[in-house]
Amino acid sequence: MHDTINNIFPNCATVIPYQNLLIERVLFDFRRGLPVYLDYQSGYFIKPTEFLLASHQAYSMTISGKEDGSVLIDNAINETLAQYAPHFLRLVKMSELTPSLSVYACDDRKLAKIVCQIDLEQINYIENIDYSIEKVTETKLPIKLTEDCILLTYRVIPCFYEYYVLIINSPDVMQPVNLRLHAECFTGDILGSLRCDCQPQLYKAIEDFSEQGHSGVIVYVRQEGRNIGLLNKLRAYELQNQGHDTVDANLILGFKLDERDYTVASLILKEMNISKVNLLTNNPEKIQALEKNGIEINHRISHYTQAHKHNKRYLDTKRNKIGHLPE
Repeated sequence: MHDTINNIFPNCATVIPYQNLLIERVLFDFRRGLPVYLDYQSGYFIKPTEFLLASHQAYSMTISGKEDGSVLIDNAINETLAQYAPHFLRLVKMSELTPSLSVYACDDRKLAKIVCQIDLEQINYIENIDYSIEKVTETKLPIKLTEDCILLTYRVIPCFYEYYVLIINSPDVMQPVNLRLHAECFTGDILGSLRCDCQPQLYKAIEDFSEQGHSGVIVYVRQEGRNIGLLNKLRAYELQNQGHDTVDANLILGFKLDERDYTVASLILKEMNISKVNLLTNNPEKIQALEKNGIEINHRISHYTQAHKHNKRYLDTKRNKIGHLPE
């Protein structure tokens, strides 16, 4: 078995652990509706229930509590596989599908040979992924508020998306760098949705960093909808239309109230030699996550924007249920 992609492509610039490539293959196969084979000894396949056609052949059983979702299993499931249910579900969540799956026995050896195969030892790797990052582009990008702007792109494995970094007015990395970790929001950032405060927060950070004598870095974190994916976020919106708040809607779908992870963002900051930051945030989870990953928080800067009738409930829920800090 190859330990890294460099065994196959010796001139590759970045060493990528084999497990990362395997996990990424699993994610893409799940998205295509393909099952994944749990090695030849188990004889079991796992498949997200969004693509399960014969769901009447399985029954529902909650393996690990409300926040971890449900696993549809057949009568032949054993206790060993049940213990891995949270790992299976994390793979499904990383695929941006609803967090439920089917584990079923199958003796179709032809299918087993052509689909992705993963063993339980490799499944354990999902608990502590050693992400591979590589800067693939760096370009000057003059914007409305400042011409001194550089856009970086980082490729991340395993991940569906590249991460983007906007560097404004050439900050000195030897001093605390003004930083905004901005989670992707298609509906807000691009469409200007009034349901959230994402676009105003993004533009406010750009404006603050672009002022004369100011500078900063914005890491565009590719974790839409608190990392449940755009499709599931729109499902959550529909639940909100029925009266649920943003937290309860995610929980009903089987997700935690916040699925985001800032490990990759921290790795990017370290690659940029940024170790100490002034963080624009209202979210204490971001502070704790960065500190856990070795980034020192020199100062927290409150980052509220104007509330209005369309997003007031959303902002109140973030403060009351997610624990966002006051202004």
